[in-house]
Amino acid sequence: MTNLESSRETMGKGRKALAIFIGIALTTVIVAPISLSSTDLVKWATDIHGLGMTPALGWIVFVALDMAAATCVGMVTYSAWRGESAQTFHVLTWLFAGGSAWANYRHGIVLRDMGKARDAWWFFSSMSLAGPLLLDVVLARVKRWMREQAQTQMVAKPKFGSRWIPGVAFRETLQAWATAKRENIARPADAIAHVREVKALKGMSETDAIQYAHTRDTDVHVLRTWLMARGVTVSQSAINETLVNTSLNGNESDYEPDPDPPAAAIPESHVDIPTNVYPSKRAAIREGLSALGANASIPQVMAWLESRGVSVDRREIYAVRKKAQEKSRDLLRVVDGKS
Repeated sequence: MTNLESSRETMGKGRKALAIFIGIALTTVIVAPISLSSTDLVKWATDIHGLGMTPALGWIVFVALDMAAATCVGMVTYSAWRGESAQTFHVLTWLFAGGSAWANYRHGIVLRDMGKARDAWWFFSSMSLAGPLLLDVVLARVKRWMREQAQTQMVAKPKFGSRWIPGVAFRETLQAWATAKRENIARPADAIAHVREVKALKGMSETDAIQYAHTRDTDVHVLRTWLMARGVTVSQSAINETLVNTSLNGNESDYEPDPDPPAAAIPESHVDIPTNVYPSKRAAIREGLSALGANASIPQVMAWLESRGVSVDRREIYAVRKKAQEKSRDLLRVVDGKS
């Protein structure tokens, strides 16, 4: 077992122990107010100023109110555990708790007027409501955790810190915050990058926007969805035409100097490219760079292309990669307002 696995197992045991402790403590603090309420409820039922019942029948009043409320509390908890809405049981909990609170209030008023237990009127009635209130607060949090775990609730809460200060980047931060909430983006840096991409794409032509999106993902559906999420709608025909006709807008001076062998232009006929797969050798190189990632080495790209029947020189790969990097830097300068 690695140190990471051991650390995760220890953390899992710690969380389980903490959950058990919280469950026991929660049960205790919910039962305690009900117990306090029940003692005064029985006194009210047997008091001549209350119901005037015998002690034995007074406990039946406790069962009819507090025990009924406790049963409804149990059903509400069980429903939450099953991921269901308690509905009627939740309403009944508050009805029984409200009846118990009213009875305790009435008995407390009588004791106060008699000069006994002057604070009983508000304390015991509050205890009748404290249990259900605490339960509601806890269950609301537990249900939220369950929805987050089931990925049925958006959970993004990015913190932008000092960027909220006017004069730093308040407007951009506000846009990034709104984007994070709308798109469920958890990391502030990703939300800011999304806003800047939207701004940059607005100033691009349809062809440039497609080309830029294509550098991020070669799948046409993902490309189109990515653009739509940033407010750019393109047709399928435009995507097909752009991807087929796209070529490198560079020249031989972009190639890396190579002392051995001497740098020289390689004739187009030297490369055997299946035209039914790639529209040009540069399109094949871009496909390879996109598949392997921007940090892939030139030999890795060459091997990837050769495995697909495409033979190219490493200088051509270098030129395509260099041009893509220059375009990315230019885009960042435009977004940051440096150009």
